[in-house]
Amino acid sequence: LFLLAVGVVAACASSTPSRAAPRGTLLEPAPRQPVADGKPYPIEYTVSLAAPQTQTVQIAMRIAAVAGDLEIAMPVWRPGRYALIEPAASIRWITAATAGTSNEPGFPLPIEKLDKATWRVSAPADPTDVVITYELYASSLNDRTRHVDDTHAFLSPSTVFLYPVEWRAQPLRVRFEPLPNDWQIATSLEADPAVPNAVTALNYDTLVDSPIEIGLHESFTFTAGGKPHHVVIWMGGQQAAADQFDTNKLSEDFTAIVEEQLKIFGEPPPYERYLYILHVGPGMGGGTEHLSSFVAQAGPAALEVKLDTEGAYQPVDEKAYRGFLSLISHEHFHTWNVKRFRPADLTPYEYRREQYTRLLWLVEGTTSYYDDLVCVRAGVAPVDKYLEMMAGTINGELGRPGGAVQPLTESSFDAWIKFNKPSPDAANSTVSFYSRGSMVSLALDLEIRRRTENTENKSSLDDAMRLLYERFPPPPLSTGYTAADLIEILVELTQTDFSGFFDAHISATEPPDFASLVGVVGLGLVPADKEGEPVSPFLGLTLTDRAGKAVVTGIATDGPGYTSGILIEDEVVALSGQRLSAAGLDARLKKLKPGDTVALTLFRREQLREIEITLAEVPANRRARKLERISEPTDAQRLAYEDWIGHPWPSDE
Repeated sequence: LFLLAVGVVAACASSTPSRAAPRGTLLEPAPRQPVADGKPYPIEYTVSLAAPQTQTVQIAMRIAAVAGDLEIAMPVWRPGRYALIEPAASIRWITAATAGTSNEPGFPLPIEKLDKATWRVSAPADPTDVVITYELYASSLNDRTRHVDDTHAFLSPSTVFLYPVEWRAQPLRVRFEPLPNDWQIATSLEADPAVPNAVTALNYDTLVDSPIEIGLHESFTFTAGGKPHHVVIWMGGQQAAADQFDTNKLSEDFTAIVEEQLKIFGEPPPYERYLYILHVGPGMGGGTEHLSSFVAQAGPAALEVKLDTEGAYQPVDEKAYRGFLSLISHEHFHTWNVKRFRPADLTPYEYRREQYTRLLWLVEGTTSYYDDLVCVRAGVAPVDKYLEMMAGTINGELGRPGGAVQPLTESSFDAWIKFNKPSPDAANSTVSFYSRGSMVSLALDLEIRRRTENTENKSSLDDAMRLLYERFPPPPLSTGYTAADLIEILVELTQTDFSGFFDAHISATEPPDFASLVGVVGLGLVPADKEGEPVSPFLGLTLTDRAGKAVVTGIATDGPGYTSGILIEDEVVALSGQRLSAAGLDARLKKLKPGDTVALTLFRREQLREIEITLAEVPANRRARKLERISEPTDAQRLAYEDWIGHPWPSDE
């Protein structure tokens, strides 16, 4: 029922895997089959998983009626991660030939590589079907691109399937054969009712945004917004034990998250069904959004459960489970933010080069703001933990030296060379469009609420998100939104100009005035330290224990370590004559005070050195603050708090 509902294919019948074809041997392509209107599919892929234990997959792409030279390419990045990942480097070999017929075999065609991810096939002038066959090495799991072994095949299409550059808009079909015993196909693509183990896509862009998980899975289904949501969980091919996860708990919490997001954007959901692909294993984490599905990865501890005294399953690690739900919320929120309304700079996707936008702070940062907020509103995360987390985000961003250097627009634009390729100097020269974007999104939400708190049309960032969704549908229905479009929506909602807010906090580096803003919802941003406590000393160095050595991995420009001559990769062995570990640094500093001079003994390129440093006070912008409810809120503050957080003011519960 699950597989039929999701539009995918059941496991194939028993078959014996065969050896992978040697270099130059053509995988038998799918025969051309008609589409609904009776015409053949212009593009057919046949995917062979005959030897998954070798972590390889063979693909034959058949292009119909090619006349003359044909250019084919593989994307250099995948939507959702703004970094060059160069999947074409995983192609072992590639050949081209005419398709031939049952009476006459095809013949090889010249194929020439033009650049790192583009080939040109020299085909006859008269129309003929061309088959491109290649073998791909698939061993990239943690970046959620392509991974094949004897238990599954995960294929993120932009990193697996070549495409004819001029045929990108053509409909296509993907057929899988043979499949190992008991393997099942899970994808949001439509099954082809006429061909076993085959799925279809409207075009290459749809294929790219529809990951395919094939293998041995645990699965369950829940309903939200009146639509089925299917969950497949790959755990390295192992069958889940009773204490590894609780499908009832997951269904309840996933449903609550989706229903809460629908309150922001409105029903019905913009899909007929949705697929969650979950990979669970040691060291896993992160997620990637897609059109009607997402991929999320987590360590086993995030889902592990235990029986409580009443016989109900409860998470073993509450913090890990909350983090997992936040990830689920984040990726599902992208169903609207970037998968339905998308910056004009990213419309359409350009797969063969970097694609720059200054709006990732909204794409990812605003999504990061809502992921935890939605969990709180949905009742799957506690309010006080959320306030603690948001205070931590504010503290981290206000105390980051890079916050005074790089605006959010530049952080977004430079994702390709900075955020996704961080250097040891990143904290001093950059900000994260995720965390800084989340912080500024909170400020934007509070600012909208403040400007409309005394009006009949009280508004929030929820309203701005909904209007972006309504007015900027995905291509080809719109060409995407711009920063000016968002400002125009904010003006419409508040009858005030937001260009100053954007100029100061998004296009420049001025931090929002949170001490004032949080008062809108009845909160105070107050020092976390108790009054009268001594100011802690500040060194400004980050040490990491590595193979028994305390290695310098970060040097803050606002600390005394920066001007002292300490360098990245210095191996610190002692502080004032006593052996030092990275884990013990904070405890040692607490015994000192600002103005004390310490001697760091270290090795640099195998040479022993000693450097004296005078400890400073922790800079004011680095001193911890906490968010707490004020003691006597006004009625307006209480109502704003309840609308924002989705729960009554505590005294009214």
